[in-house]
Amino acid sequence: MPRKVLIVTAILCLLSGGLGLWLGMLDARRSETDIINSAAALWSAETGISDVASCLAWVRPEDVIWLEVRCGMGETKRSYVFDTKGRLIRQSGPET
Repeated sequence: MPRKVLIVTAILCLLSGGLGLWLGMLDARRSETDIINSAAALWSAETGISDVASCLAWVRPEDVIWLEVRCGMGETKRSYVFDTKGRLIRQSGPET
């Protein structure tokens, strides 16, 4: 087998392996704790309340939704919904 073919094949294997590792790391970066902390920071910024211990989160069974985080009570109640990549996809204000 010609040497150039082996070199090109090795380079392509290394590049595809590096790309796969990079894409895998993008998914693995945000943990549930990171998501809850970001929702608590959003809630704190919106309401001016710094007691972020009142935020609760749970995993949602839908395909697109990963976590729902609810913070506060009454007029300060907010809900934040995150997708499987950790992006905020929906938020809602106080329920009346």
